[in-house]
Amino acid sequence: MSQETEIKATFSVPPNIIFASMTDQLQICQFTRSLALSEPHLGGKLEMFGGSILGIYEEVEEDRKIKMKWKFKEWPTYADCVVDFVGVNDSCDVRVKLTNIPSHDEFG
Repeated sequence: MSQETEIKATFSVPPNIIFASMTDQLQICQFTRSLALSEPHLGGKLEMFGGSILGIYEEVEEDRKIKMKWKFKEWPTYADCVVDFVGVNDSCDVRVKLTNIPSHDEFG
């Protein structure tokens, strides 16, 4: 049985700053202090923390939305991930929604 979760946060910077921090390969490496791969285009890959986190970009609307398949290396299947960025004055509301998360019972 799959699960889902949603996280909401507000940042005191405009959407383009948060969007870049989540998609720009160099910024991901800087923030995580780890090698990363980020190809933010249809079919592009995301790899972080030595392959512990994996993703496949499905839709990218600059400064507005990221839709991807996302998983931890140990997960048997990918979850669906949607990240929405909404600018409010000079701030950004970010909503991350993960659906189809594999349940613990699905792990080998």
